[in-house]
Amino acid sequence: MIGDPPVLTLKRRIERPSDAQIAAFKGVPTGFVVDAQMGQGALDHRIKPLWPEMRFAGPAVTAQCGPRDNTAAYVAMRIARPGDVLVLQTGDYEGAAVIGDNLAAIMKRLGIVAVVTDG
Repeated sequence: MIGDPPVLTLKRRIERPSDAQIAAFKGVPTGFVVDAQMGQGALDHRIKPLWPEMRFAGPAVTAQCGPRDNTAAYVAMRIARPGDVLVLQTGDYEGAAVIGDNLAAIMKRLGIVAVVTDG
């Protein structure tokens, strides 16, 4: 990595939605959720599922990763609980992946239901 990595700020206690709240979002199109939030919370239109039929819902654990740096992703994995979704922000860096197959396999074993990233 060239330059200084982003400063890691760790928030250990995350207020999580109830199971009933999560269940209410299952099967709801993302666009409906964004509309209900007055247009807030949308992702860049280029961020898409690997397969069109993929669906998930769960509490989000977010991490700001630097380009070519997955340190924050490892920290997020330590905080995540089974059923969580990791949202990894890289500042739209597309020169290298923020996770690969080994890290994805570890996340799956930890019960993380999905990873969303812009890089």
